Amino acid sequence: MIRVAVDIRTLAFTRAGISRYVSGLLVALAAREDVEVIPLGVPALVRPFWSPAVERWWEDTWAPRRIRRTGCDVVHGTRYWAPEVNGISSVATIYDLSFETAPEAYPSEAREYFATRVRQAIARASVLITMAGSVKRELVARHRVSEERVEVVPPGIPEGFGPARAPGVREPVVLAVGTVEPRKNFPVLIEALAQVRAQRPGVRLVIAGRRDRGWPAVEDAMKIHRQGDAVRLVEGPSDAELAELYRAAAVVACPSLDEGFGFPALEAMACGAPVVAANRGALPEVVGEAISLASNMLVLRQGADRWRTHGDSAGVHSSDATNAFRNM
Repeated sequence: MIRVAVDIRTLAFTRAGISRYVSGLLVALAAREDVEVIPLGVPALVRPFWSPAVERWWEDTWAPRRIRRTGCDVVHGTRYWAPEVNGISSVATIYDLSFETAPEAYPSEAREYFATRVRQAIARASVLITMAGSVKRELVARHRVSEERVEVVPPGIPEGFGPARAPGVREPVVLAVGTVEPRKNFPVLIEALAQVRAQRPGVRLVIAGRRDRGWPAVEDAMKIHRQGDAVRLVEGPSDAELAELYRAAAVVACPSLDEGFGFPALEAMACGAPVVAANRGALPEVVGEAISLASNMLVLRQGADRWRTHGDSAGVHSSDATNAFRNM
């Protein structure tokens, strides 16, 4: 029996990407008879006071003490973190290096935090896990990590994400999913939305995710382009609600500046939704090489960015586009 201590702190605060990964990991480990999971969560008394300073205390003091008391065999740091505990091996998941590749999307404090934790994880962990080959290549190139220390382990998706049992008519809705942070680049969708609504006023944008540092920029874009009545925020949808949003959308857009994986693209495709994704980070790996354009697909181009599309009719590839929605 292997006793594995797992960092589950994110489950106390969000249901976004990392929490989805951690939830799936716990389910998979619980199904194994040769593994005992020891959760490293956030103490109830600490949750109301959670802050960057408290999180550093959790990582540097509270969690290492608990790890020593549990007598576990290995620690899985699921948020860019590996503890410094003598005699106990650790594994660290590095989701992306966007704080380096897209630094404009982060305040200086966050860039410093992630840079420090990644350096420590590289120094302390026996194995580093990424969810995509692109992140592994960045780790090797930027931080001179040996390829043998980095394992690419793509995640799956929860049950319930699949096509509708009976095909329905998709609504004229562009769906974007994720925490509203600058890295997600959602304002670019509102700019494109304004242009298409000049000809197709029924098209709408739905953002499914939690308000965060990127929300003021979304609000500014809605004001500048006068699209306040065409944008709706759905905060904290359940998995069942999210699956229905995917099934009803005309297209799911993933315009991120960088992604370590991109759950929305995978979930959308599992639900049969057309996807348009920025050719950044791991998104091309998730979308895959079988790139196609559905008859109701969105084609979006912004500046010099390149986009990949995935739909249900073969043989069409879109890149270096102008800023337009087409055929919705």
